[in-house]
Amino acid sequence: MAKRQLFGIGNPLLDIIAVLNDEKFIDKHGLKKNAATVLEGGEAEKKYEKLLDELVSNFGVKYIVGGAVNNALRTFQWVLGENNEGVATSMGCIGDDIYGKRLQQEIIKNGVNPCYMIDKETPTGTCIILVSNNNLNHTSCAIIGAAQRFRKRHLEQNFDLVKEARLFYTSAFFLGSDSESVFCIAKHALESEKKIFCLNLAAEYIMSKAKFCKPLLELIPYCDFVFGNEFEAAAFAKMKNWKVNEMSEVVVKMANEIEAKKKERWIIITQRHLPILVAKNGSNKVQAFPVKEIKNEQIKDTNGAGDAFVGGFLGQFIQNKTLAICVKCGIFAATESIQQQGMTLPPKCLFSE
Repeated sequence: MAKRQLFGIGNPLLDIIAVLNDEKFIDKHGLKKNAATVLEGGEAEKKYEKLLDELVSNFGVKYIVGGAVNNALRTFQWVLGENNEGVATSMGCIGDDIYGKRLQQEIIKNGVNPCYMIDKETPTGTCIILVSNNNLNHTSCAIIGAAQRFRKRHLEQNFDLVKEARLFYTSAFFLGSDSESVFCIAKHALESEKKIFCLNLAAEYIMSKAKFCKPLLELIPYCDFVFGNEFEAAAFAKMKNWKVNEMSEVVVKMANEIEAKKKERWIIITQRHLPILVAKNGSNKVQAFPVKEIKNEQIKDTNGAGDAFVGGFLGQFIQNKTLAICVKCGIFAATESIQQQGMTLPPKCLFSE
């Protein structure tokens, strides 16, 4: 397959995972157990740096490429296999430090072509994930760092990568970093007619913050595919003041009641163990795709499952497979990912149509 066909832009992070025998380290640093925290501000970030240094110095840690878009891109490459490296390109911003270098090394190992802006003043975004209590507790703490410092000039300097791609993917998270660049790509996809632009709703809170809501609503008309989960879709419906009782109604409204600049817009909503719901503009029909049942004891980590679904879906879509096969592969990838520690996948993709 040709290189650089999928172009993703997002907030690159490096996940740093440690499995702890007890929770003394968590208590020492005053972290909220089994919760996710994002630190902002000078003092908080200094505290985080101290915590990170102590963790890396005293515990065995595992490094995994993180960030919602990167999770999807490396799953996409996993689906395509090791003989198709570099079909996906990842753009974002990292720091000029050891963690930025490690992130680039790891994403290349995952088959993704990195094209990162380097910010010399801000540390690479990292996320500490502490696994404790026999794998029952997952305590995380992150700084977004340089990921928020992306500037459009880097996109403009590397715009040949955009011209070369035929499929684009971003997350609503990135609208808080550089929405101008996102719209530049979306408009390019629209003008090119045959190019596909995809968006992930990212998180419930996106729909309640002004800095995200306005660009999100302006971006959806450019989208060919919008991905999300049932909580994000419900938050979107609340933001729009839609009076709905069923998730199927939300999916239909998302497909039909927002302007579409493209001929087709597909809304694809995951619901954990419940069927995937899919709707297309111009129709009130909702397709439901059942997911594979999996025992609770097989589930190790659900973080990034939605990203894995998107990567699996796009891995088949780029090969011109049917909607049903794309969804089936998305379900397969998500199911595989939740049986691993951290957002990782088995060595080979054994998906079969």
